[in-house]
Amino acid sequence: MALALETVTGTVPLPDTKTPAQGYVVFAPNCGVLVDPADKKIIVGKMKLKLDSFGSFSIALPPTDSTGIQPEANSWNWSVSFELVGATVDPFNFALLTGSGPVDLSEVIQVAPLDGDYLVVPGPPGPQGDPGPKGDKGDPGSGSAEPWVFDAVVHGGAVGDGRWVTDLSVTSGSAVATSATAAFTPSNTNGKSYLLHGASASGDAVTGTLTYVSATQVLLSAPAGTTVSGATFLWGTDDTPAFRLCLTDGTAYALAHSYEFKVYVPIPPAGHFYVVAGQFVTGGSTLGCAQIPLPVIPATGPKVTCLWEHAGNSAGLELWSQTAPNITGATIVSFGVFANQNAQGDLIGSDGNPCVIGGPTQPHGYGRGDTFSNLFLDFTGSILTTHSKTGLTYEALGLDGIANAQVHDFYIGTTGSVARGDYATFAAFGGGYSIGLSMPADGNNDMSVIRNGTIGGGYTFGVYATEHTDITALRILYCWAALCPVGNYYGSVGAVHSITGSLVSIEACTVLVLVIGKGSDGIGPTMYLRIDTETSTPRFGDRSNGNDMGAAAGEIVLGGSPARAGLILDGPPGFDIIDAHGTATTVTGNYTLSFLDEVVLVDASADSTQTLPTALSFPARKRITIKNLTAHTVTVAPAAGGQLIDGAATKTVAQWAAITLQATSSLWYTV
Repeated sequence: MALALETVTGTVPLPDTKTPAQGYVVFAPNCGVLVDPADKKIIVGKMKLKLDSFGSFSIALPPTDSTGIQPEANSWNWSVSFELVGATVDPFNFALLTGSGPVDLSEVIQVAPLDGDYLVVPGPPGPQGDPGPKGDKGDPGSGSAEPWVFDAVVHGGAVGDGRWVTDLSVTSGSAVATSATAAFTPSNTNGKSYLLHGASASGDAVTGTLTYVSATQVLLSAPAGTTVSGATFLWGTDDTPAFRLCLTDGTAYALAHSYEFKVYVPIPPAGHFYVVAGQFVTGGSTLGCAQIPLPVIPATGPKVTCLWEHAGNSAGLELWSQTAPNITGATIVSFGVFANQNAQGDLIGSDGNPCVIGGPTQPHGYGRGDTFSNLFLDFTGSILTTHSKTGLTYEALGLDGIANAQVHDFYIGTTGSVARGDYATFAAFGGGYSIGLSMPADGNNDMSVIRNGTIGGGYTFGVYATEHTDITALRILYCWAALCPVGNYYGSVGAVHSITGSLVSIEACTVLVLVIGKGSDGIGPTMYLRIDTETSTPRFGDRSNGNDMGAAAGEIVLGGSPARAGLILDGPPGFDIIDAHGTATTVTGNYTLSFLDEVVLVDASADSTQTLPTALSFPARKRITIKNLTAHTVTVAPAAGGQLIDGAATKTVAQWAAITLQATSSLWYTV
């Protein structure tokens, strides 16, 4: 028997002008949950109605005394609240009796306080109801109280139904994939995008679309190139259009109003994630190369601020024992991978760094001062890209083409898993060109901020840090090169100003700091960084055979437990490298000094030679002291014949004597 409903109507005027209000009226059972045994239906949450142009509404509701409904509580009422533009109306409760006919609430709705003395006595709180889906705060024409907020689900239509299993199997040459998890249904597979680890002919990830076969099987859009079992498999609805729409409409609203808007990404239901499987939007110097392109704001007008906000905080790094991808909160997962390094490099060369979310760039991938979008992005969120065993994934967040950025409370990584061995050979990621995060390019970015974030790994380069970037609480793991200070990249404006980092934790990366190009007039980038690491081979380098390291300036303090003896320098650095522990090094024979050495105590049983580091581009402020503790001769020698010490080829140090040296250009001087 169908449940009988009663009609409720009403009109809401504005308190002052008495003109029709605009916005929403919300009905909710104050008992939280209603059950209809006859139809075996559960009625939960809120029912939200948009007021028409006359400020009126009409809705059919179950009566509160219906014998067909069994609420959680013995008695209950309907709760009415309002979300209006520029006005506040008090909520109230009412009982809706069976057979009462259409009920008009117009006289009950109080838009102004009642006269007289009265005392409000709150009753006991009812059980917590389901809050229901987040309201649409982002439609400028909806009359919402926050029209500058564009909800990815309500406004954009994002579904957020991404799913994953870690037990998929498929045979080489076959398109039938099997999962014992039995998570497949026609509605959650047919036409959905997928990402499968390790199934290409080269053993890399593959992507495509699905067709349902059974609860344990799906049909891939292309046969596997190699056999895999127990593979990570992700699939879901492509939400790329939803995010693009929010950015497009948000930009239009900002330009027509206050030059600010927000894209809000709510937590999807049941632990799912948002799939982004769209093609890159390209267009050379205008649009760059992004699945979700940031807007191009003219430099001559006011700056536009975009707040990209997700529900929660995604900075937590992946635990070493978890076998699942690091999907937490409102996570965006990009489906896409390059077939080889040439394909990746060709796209960078023609349209810029391929990224999930990004601003306008140029061919070769970096912004230039004359083509910045006049946009400030305040980003918090979680982005995963396809895991590639050789770094052939997309960049997660490419901000090189916008003017300013603050990136905070974020997680960026790939869909790999530490426990499943995806990051065991992180040196292999050097075979690609992928970047986790690139900050606004040198030139017009005063200033940008990185705060409380994690690069979870899988990238060739963890972070491209540019001048005027201030870094606080950054973690970088499982990349070929972790932190990359940018002096100049493919003709961008050369760096002049500083990059600072109060604490950057770097683990399991081949290169701790990789210098990208030389700054203006061959000087820079300049950096003042405190890095914590446990590596036995702390390495500093560049991609120019060591030729760019000498232009870099500043100092890097190494904390944690880096091994001095394992220090690797691709070239002579122009920046100082300081061991935070500051302890002296005691040697018992011939020794080649490291850039980390500051005091060397020679306690040898015979004559010995202490060989200095190269004087070329040796940090101007750094000094080295060598002290002889024995009666044997200690000879101090330069690394190369032409690097004289006070004009001499070598210096000797007598027992209990010490020599302190400082380098200038290619020569050593005692001080």
